[in-house]
Amino acid sequence: NLLDLSNEQNLEKLGTTLDNMMLTNTKNDYEFTNVIAKWAKEKGYNGVKFKGARGNGEDYINFVIFEETTVSKSLSNYKNIDWE
Repeated sequence: NLLDLSNEQNLEKLGTTLDNMMLTNTKNDYEFTNVIAKWAKEKGYNGVKFKGARGNGEDYINFVIFEETTVSKSLSNYKNIDWE
């Protein structure tokens, strides 16, 4: 149950754009995205999916999960691999 902000139509419904989501050089660079995350959590979403800011949002997708227990439940069937 993620708010999908990688979808341009969903951004439009929220009255914003990818450019607004990547807004920098402001007093608080994360203020806008923090408001959206707080709203999503209040509306019952478990997290947010959004395009990465580098590469104009086309290189990768980010996932923010609000509760660690959600991640733990999702990863319970996966084996950890130690990096050397």
